[in-house]
Amino acid sequence: MEKFSVLLCLTAFICLIIGLIKPSAFKGLFKAKTSRKTVSLTFAGIMLASFILFAIVVKPLTAEEKAKAKLEDAAKNTDKPAVTETAAPAKPQEAEQSPEEKIKTVIREELKGENNNDKPYLRDINVAMENQAAAVTINFNANDNLTTNMIRSGIKSKMSDLYLKLYKSNLPIKSVSVCAYMPMSDKYGNQSDDIVYTSILESEEAAKVNWSAEDYAIKSTVLPNVWTTLFLHPALKSE
Repeated sequence: MEKFSVLLCLTAFICLIIGLIKPSAFKGLFKAKTSRKTVSLTFAGIMLASFILFAIVVKPLTAEEKAKAKLEDAAKNTDKPAVTETAAPAKPQEAEQSPEEKIKTVIREELKGENNNDKPYLRDINVAMENQAAAVTINFNANDNLTTNMIRSGIKSKMSDLYLKLYKSNLPIKSVSVCAYMPMSDKYGNQSDDIVYTSILESEEAAKVNWSAEDYAIKSTVLPNVWTTLFLHPALKSE
């Protein structure tokens, strides 16, 4: 019935257009004289009747049909390519350094750069773990200077810096030994880098130091009197 009312409305609309253009085409349908007014009123009435008929016979959508229609719309939308936001790649976490590496990092930071002879301060580092505590040996190139006292003071200052940084780092350290190198000439005039000063500070002795005091005071007056001097080259002894 719905299709019939739609078809009737469409037919009446076509006939209305034809009747407005050529009323005589429908003279067989009317007893009286065929006119545009008569044709338009007739077919307009048929169209109106078909609209009313369609409104009467059309069935409203049930709740089940409405739900089905929504599902079909949702299925159509899922067919469209989804635009997904890609998360930024997570930064890889840095691996936790071992105590040995942490100790070496402290030393490298303190001895970075070059001395006044254009040589790297740091020569090498040795860290040996014994019973979960490190025995550290540091070899570095010392600065040259105008006098023996100034050279010796510069070496002691660098040693103090290293002892201070390492023993205040709270890393597991058993002992720290520091060796200073300088270019030295033998009696034949041959020059080579030799050890001129070696000192050591054991953890037992370092534990007695008041590390909460001013760093300058610790480095200048405390540490030089606390570490043990293992070797001092004759050329660096007091003038």
